[in-house]
Amino acid sequence: MCLLLTLMPVAGWSSDKAAERRELRLNRAKWEHCGITSYDIRLRDETCFCPPPSPGPFRVSVRDGKVGKAVYWGQNWKGWWPGRVVSQKDYDMNGLIVTVEDIFVRAEKVINSPMTPSSFGPQHQPYRIRYDPEYGFPTLINVDNTPRIADAQWRLVVDEFRPV
Repeated sequence: MCLLLTLMPVAGWSSDKAAERRELRLNRAKWEHCGITSYDIRLRDETCFCPPPSPGPFRVSVRDGKVGKAVYWGQNWKGWWPGRVVSQKDYDMNGLIVTVEDIFVRAEKVINSPMTPSSFGPQHQPYRIRYDPEYGFPTLINVDNTPRIADAQWRLVVDEFRPV
């Protein structure tokens, strides 16, 4: 077990950047304390209206902190099928073939991005980030900058984590 800190998860959408930055720092420290550099993880984008393979899911094997292998597990479509190993030249095609550290960087960018005024009023909170309670890595980054507009949002889901 790898628990370093006990954190209260932030429920709902965030508007308190200082609290989000603090939660990110605490969870990153938890992750770093675990010292895990080799693991398997699944990533997918649940809001992408893109054709396969873009939304995934992808099973990513990380060894010594680097992506070693990625396998597509989505729908059959134009040369893509469940179980297809993704070639390294295709790793950048959608941003889902990444390490946990890359996911932390993405979460930090979301938190540090400027809040834009919304015609939906101050009750509209543009993002939500959740963290794994044991290991601290982000399990959800949900960004909704412009509600009710297709492809103005994305939802990165990280699950099926297994240290190796």
